[in-house]
Amino acid sequence: MEGQWQQELRDMKIDIVSGERKIEISDKVMAKFTSELRFIAKELPDDIITGSLALNLYGLIERDINDIDIIIGSRFRYSGYSSGKLYGSPNDGDMIMENRLGYIYFEDEVKSGAIKRFFGLKSTVQRKVDFFENTGNTHNNYFEFEGHKYRIQDPVSIVEAKCQIEKNCVGRIRYQDLMDDGQTQKEKHNRDLERIFKLL
Repeated sequence: MEGQWQQELRDMKIDIVSGERKIEISDKVMAKFTSELRFIAKELPDDIITGSLALNLYGLIERDINDIDIIIGSRFRYSGYSSGKLYGSPNDGDMIMENRLGYIYFEDEVKSGAIKRFFGLKSTVQRKVDFFENTGNTHNNYFEFEGHKYRIQDPVSIVEAKCQIEKNCVGRIRYQDLMDDGQTQKEKHNRDLERIFKLL
């Protein structure tokens, strides 16, 4: 893989193999994403967490997430009306990865405040899940939270993918390429990589 991050990625791999850099999932960061992890345990219990949620869990970045990225075993899980769900098209501003299937919005019941609970009212949020197909070479790790064993893609594979996406993001800025905070996709990935490689 060519690109501006090639040397940093190589150094990161050497540091991990040599033991100089340990990448672990802490109780503190799991607590921060309790709501997302409970949702995954309920709706996607055997699938693989990837993307920005995984990078946050590993402590490689520290920022809010816009969606949950998940690797699944079969592209046909949500491909027909029999499942009641269909994949939405990936965003035009993103590089279309070969294994990217698209996204689905899920209704997720979350803990209500005391007043809502008293009146029997429920609180729900919409969660956008971006799906990727497992092409058979996904390396993953495991961690436990609240009694559930989660699968999570190994950090180096995620960082490699982010380097490739950042390299392939187009320079032309369109309205749909802008994030909520006004950043472009390329800027978002670039800032994540700066954090990961500790260049900020």
